Amino acid sequence: MEEAARREKEKQEEEARKEKERLEEEARRPPPPPAAAPAPPAEPPTAPAETPAAPAEAPATPAETPAAPAETPAE
Repeated sequence: MEEAARREKEKQEEEARKEKERLEEEARRPPPPPAAAPAPPAEPPTAPAETPAAPAEAPATPAETPAAPAETPAE
């Protein structure tokens, strides 16, 4: 039983150490915020890419519409 408690304590200590290392590593990396600045210009091209996807979804909606009236008479 003591061994299980010891293992659990070691596991928690190791997790705490890994978390501390991760936080320290993040603190050492200030360049990501400047990298986020170029990201907004990348978003406008993404919006047009989504627009063609919307028409593809539109045909799916009419297919669902006939199904709905079919269910109503069944009830």
